[in-house]
Amino acid sequence: MKAIRAHEWCGPRDLVIDEIDQPQPGDRQVLVRVNVAGLNFPDLLIITGKYQFKPALPFSPGFEIAGTIEKVGAGVTKFSGGEHVVAQVAVRVFSDYGSATEASIHSTPREIDQR
Repeated sequence: MKAIRAHEWCGPRDLVIDEIDQPQPGDRQVLVRVNVAGLNFPDLLIITGKYQFKPALPFSPGFEIAGTIEKVGAGVTKFSGGEHVVAQVAVRVFSDYGSATEASIHSTPREIDQR
């Protein structure tokens, strides 16, 4: 899958598109096919190394996603494949797929455009 990643603390123009392995959902996690991801001021802070949380490099920024559930992990009871959802995550969602905990995911009506 494709992911926008920071290989060093940098500005937005220095991010690169990498081909990486698709994540798999762990226990109580959901794998989401990302349709859209939010871009906010904290994303700019985190890629420059100025945010209070500094993920290990390389990493994919992004804290918010909307998309469709691709797969659910063991113990997930509220969601199933094909549902449209939004989620808040720690980081790592400027990519084709992102995983999130079941507790951080919320259903959205199909009528909401996720493009």
